[in-house]
Amino acid sequence: MSTRPANPRQKSIWHVTLFPAVKKDAASNGLPKWLGKRYLHPTHATLTLRQQDGHDITEHHPCTSYEKHEDGLGFTQHWTSRNHRKHRLVCVGPAKPHRSRHASNLLVGLWHMATRIEYWNVSWWVAQAFTWGSVVWCLNGFFAFLPLLYPSTFAESVYSTGWTAFIGATIFEFGSVLGMWEAWNRDDVSSFGWNVNHRFRQIGSELHDTTYKAFGEIPQTMKEIGIALHRASTHGYATEQKLHRTDPEKGVSAVNGHDATVSPDSPLTGTSSPDQIESPHPPEFSFKRRWIWFSTDTKYFREVGFLAAAFQMFGATVFWISGFTALPTIQLAIKNRTGVLDGVFWVPQVVGGMGFVISSTFIMLETQTKWYKIRPLNIGWHVGFWNFIGGIGFTACGALGFAAASNSGVNFQSVLCTFWGSWAFLIGSLLQWYESVNSK
Repeated sequence: MSTRPANPRQKSIWHVTLFPAVKKDAASNGLPKWLGKRYLHPTHATLTLRQQDGHDITEHHPCTSYEKHEDGLGFTQHWTSRNHRKHRLVCVGPAKPHRSRHASNLLVGLWHMATRIEYWNVSWWVAQAFTWGSVVWCLNGFFAFLPLLYPSTFAESVYSTGWTAFIGATIFEFGSVLGMWEAWNRDDVSSFGWNVNHRFRQIGSELHDTTYKAFGEIPQTMKEIGIALHRASTHGYATEQKLHRTDPEKGVSAVNGHDATVSPDSPLTGTSSPDQIESPHPPEFSFKRRWIWFSTDTKYFREVGFLAAAFQMFGATVFWISGFTALPTIQLAIKNRTGVLDGVFWVPQVVGGMGFVISSTFIMLETQTKWYKIRPLNIGWHVGFWNFIGGIGFTACGALGFAAASNSGVNFQSVLCTFWGSWAFLIGSLLQWYESVNSK
């Protein structure tokens, strides 16, 4: 059976390097044609891991979800760009390589949320920022809404609402920056799960009886696989390979300006590669990937996940203006100046809220196989859905705010939108937290 994508148009935009033993059977995204279906990178793919050299790759591991391939010669796994970006294919953390990140049930997943601090995982930091930012916005909702419900019990205070709005908007801004870093620093090589790591460690165990840090237990090292290992029969070691960039279509890595291809003669097929030489000492492998703080590379604009992060960053930045102008000193100064209040307080809420809505729409579309088929059983889809509701709430708050000063009923609804919008953001953020600490 051919392992080429069913749609040849998708072949040219496949953006993730595959392990040498893994082939891509199909790849697509669920976006409509008018939204750039053929321009944007695939968000879903079917990957096949082939069994070669008599090695058994059928050993069960809870981190790996796969099915037997129809030809009986390997296994298939459904790859998604969101799982890839959110490190849901990373089975264990670097600090405790023998502790699984897989949750066998909901209670185990919640326990992971309560007990695991994944400082190495930028997705965890994104979830933390938006969770605690949402908590602050929920407090803001109480401070603004309770005085309207119980005016004799709770007094309206520009200080409590102003400071919580500023702090919440600032945390959201910080979370959006983390979201951009997450999108820029997604792995360049797709992970099939634990079996690929196991496959390469099997090869490594056949080498000379010397311990070296090549692939090890830490799945993060798997993202730079592009090295042909030497066979045990020669008792040699692979030459030092410093990986810099990858070619998604060839499955190769650039090594000091040259391509280091895992050729048909690599350990996957039983003989050594021409690039391998004898060495009396084990090599010092370099698997470090430079962290991207900022990039203008246009390739990211073809990734749905990056577009979601970019619109979120835009929305949070504009929305922060209204958080800043909500500070007590500024709010008291512009409260009776309708034109200024509308321009620097309500307008940024509307524009920023729409940024959140667009971002959430991209998140939902990224998880869907078709733009018109929702996925209510998918946690990533629910993250987008609840953030979409939150974005609608914040947008409606600003839109109603233009008439809030002259109509008490409109003011009530404006404040109420912030209240339920904040809770929707909190639900989406908690789901994102759960998603970030539990592997697929």
